[in-house]
Amino acid sequence: MNIGRSTKEAIESGIILGMLYEIEGYMDRYPDSYYIFTGGDAIYFAEKMKRPIFVVYNLVLMGLAHIADYHAKT
Repeated sequence: MNIGRSTKEAIESGIILGMLYEIEGYMDRYPDSYYIFTGGDAIYFAEKMKRPIFVVYNLVLMGLAHIADYHAKT
């Protein structure tokens, strides 16, 4: 990823790189932890990580469906 050739590109790059470095910092600090990425951009960030990442796209929706099923049965 480059740093950008315009203000817009530089800001976008800074945001993305900042997020990546923050995530990598947590991974370095807690190397024995498991990491789960969720949401629409999960695969984008997971592909850039140096460690294996578990990606679940619809984790929130899966949880809400589980709650709805639970309450429907009770």
